Amino acid sequence: MKYYGILLIAILVLLGACDIKSPVKPKWDVELAIPLINEKYYVSDLVDSVNILADDNNVLYLTSNGAVSTPTFGVIPFTPPPNASAEDVPVYKVNNIPPLSMPFEDHAGKVQFSYAKIATGALKTKFTSLVAGSSVTLTFANLYNADNSPFVIHATHTTSLVTWDLAGCHFGVSGSSAPFTALNFSVVAESPAAANTHIGDLSLLANEPMGFEEIQGKIIDFTLGLQDNIASIDIDYPQDLNQSVTLESASIIIEVNNQVGFGAVFSGQFYALNEAGEEITVPIKDDQGQDFQAIPGLNSFVVSESISDLLSIMPTHIEIRNGLFTINTGAQTGSVSAADYIDLSYIINAPFIFTLHANDIVVQKEVAIAISSVNAERVKKNALGATLKIYALNKLPVGATATAYFSSTPNIDVNDSTSYDYTKVATIQSSEVIAGEQPPVEITLTESEIKLFGNTHVYLRWKFSFFDSGHPITIHGSTADYIQIKSMLYTKIAVDGL
Repeated sequence: MKYYGILLIAILVLLGACDIKSPVKPKWDVELAIPLINEKYYVSDLVDSVNILADDNNVLYLTSNGAVSTPTFGVIPFTPPPNASAEDVPVYKVNNIPPLSMPFEDHAGKVQFSYAKIATGALKTKFTSLVAGSSVTLTFANLYNADNSPFVIHATHTTSLVTWDLAGCHFGVSGSSAPFTALNFSVVAESPAAANTHIGDLSLLANEPMGFEEIQGKIIDFTLGLQDNIASIDIDYPQDLNQSVTLESASIIIEVNNQVGFGAVFSGQFYALNEAGEEITVPIKDDQGQDFQAIPGLNSFVVSESISDLLSIMPTHIEIRNGLFTINTGAQTGSVSAADYIDLSYIINAPFIFTLHANDIVVQKEVAIAISSVNAERVKKNALGATLKIYALNKLPVGATATAYFSSTPNIDVNDSTSYDYTKVATIQSSEVIAGEQPPVEITLTESEIKLFGNTHVYLRWKFSFFDSGHPITIHGSTADYIQIKSMLYTKIAVDGL
């Protein structure tokens, strides 16, 4: 018993000699993983349904179109020969005066017709020395009134020429294939004078220029120019794509609706201008270097050989210059009316088979990253260090440098350093180099950079700077063609125990 008393006294003495401290909470470091983004950037996002489309094989292509037409054909000029006239021809009273004719072919050599509807034109006659009581009637065998009745002139005594308006009349018969070469008419003379008596003198002139509203026949070297208000093409490239690529192949499809009843040869040039001020002009010809022949009706022409040169400058403006349709029917016959014209439309199709140049393409979609208030508070107060890991899966046959712009506020402008807090850069390998997801790029954040993630919202915008491909590549616009980027923030947090 005495022993236990001594032990108790010793313990009390020892306790009295020690300072007893308050309990301390334990501390330890933990790694906090905060998911930032998991986004796919599809090539098809470039499709704007205006200038960039995808074909049936999902190959992206540049397209644009323009349209223009000629003026209406207008009145067809006709120049009769100088000898389409007869002056002071004596007329005798006979029972049967033989039919007469005078030459009536285009003196300018431009028009040969079998039928012609007259818009402007006239005959002129003069009957002199007509015996009293006599009458002379001219009936034309191939000149008709609008109702298809023969054109008739009844003689009256005059000392000067009388003009007979032919507007609305027509030469020849519609549908006839016989060329109109002479104006034929018959003369009937009636008079109380004795048989074979000279009863008067006749003058008939048909040698003044005329205008035809419609013809059937042939036209030689008649031209129709495109109207001055040419509908040009203005191309707006999304994402400044014209700075990034040089197209390797292209075509322009020209659609011609020839409402004229004759074939026509089209000639002209495509003129192009890009935003750098470069200009180029190429002839509009087929791949054999020949002008296009537009038959009556719908025509479709493809220009490809020279268009690659045109689009190599990635033009923002294209127009047709010196466009001209030349009608030279040769042995072929056809028809045309004054209201006829020729429509021309053209469509550019340039598949994205191109050489890619080093240039920046900014993704227009900004990413808003939500961070829970708990994690934001932890990062703000207890973050000891952080690593940003970027994982990339590139399905495109070209690599790129990806620059991430981080900001605590939205509406990042990559060209305005005041609109973002800092940038981080990662290299994304081509699908031809790495077939799957590439190893993550690890980027260490500074203390001030870590603090950005102490906000409940962080904003991110990507800029891709694709590598120069050095050779033509094909870009598709399907859902299988994209760049996927995932990013995680790994940060060490000092955590207090309970």
